Amino acid sequence: MFADSVLHNPIFQKTKYYPTKPKQMIDENLKILTFIHSIYAMKNIFLKINRLLFGILLLFLFTELSAQQNRLLLDAQLSVEREKYNLTLADISDYKISDQYTDKASNHTYTYIQQKHHNIIVYNAISVFLLKDNKVIYFKPGMVDHLEEKIKTDKPSVTPEAAIGYALDHLGHKEPVPVNMILSEKMDNSFKYESAAISSSPIKVQLVYRVMDDGIYLAWDVSIEMKNEPHWWNVRVDALTGNFIDKND
Repeated sequence: MFADSVLHNPIFQKTKYYPTKPKQMIDENLKILTFIHSIYAMKNIFLKINRLLFGILLLFLFTELSAQQNRLLLDAQLSVEREKYNLTLADISDYKISDQYTDKASNHTYTYIQQKHHNIIVYNAISVFLLKDNKVIYFKPGMVDHLEEKIKTDKPSVTPEAAIGYALDHLGHKEPVPVNMILSEKMDNSFKYESAAISSSPIKVQLVYRVMDDGIYLAWDVSIEMKNEPHWWNVRVDALTGNFIDKND
């Protein structure tokens, strides 16, 4: 029965080659049928992959459009608030979205932006926006006014590795500690280092502007989770001199 069904298969009848042995004939046709089945299976796999990629592309485009729309809302609000808070166009133009999330229950989107200058963030210069239905319903400013006029330089003299040493010296660790760079993010002016002898996790060092009562300093913000100590210090050291500026735990 099985042999007859194979012999009467249209695909088999179209072939020009007729094996002399029934078993050989069956095997050859089974190979043809298996090959055709594999082609259809591959076609289905490709269709599924294409649908998945299309879905990912749509999600990416939606997210990108939403981000652009939110950015326009932020820019418009900053333009409205500029004179009220004595901000310049440069003050409100250079910033990064440091955090953003939406509360599903209230449909409120919380957006935090951090002021920058020449791609260097201003430490703690964070403004808060509350968005709903494509409108800004709350704004709390945190920008430094006339920032460009108050900044003296954007070029550090102290290396990030040296800044770690200055920070540790201030924390009472006088002996030199070997560090090994594991990550460099030039766009954020930040670096990560391993130092198993002193830190429980990678040490992060980032170039920032630190606003103090006596002026604005170009500084290295050194974040160290101390090994065998209940402290995770963030120490700012002057990026020109290495002098201690301030710290928080």
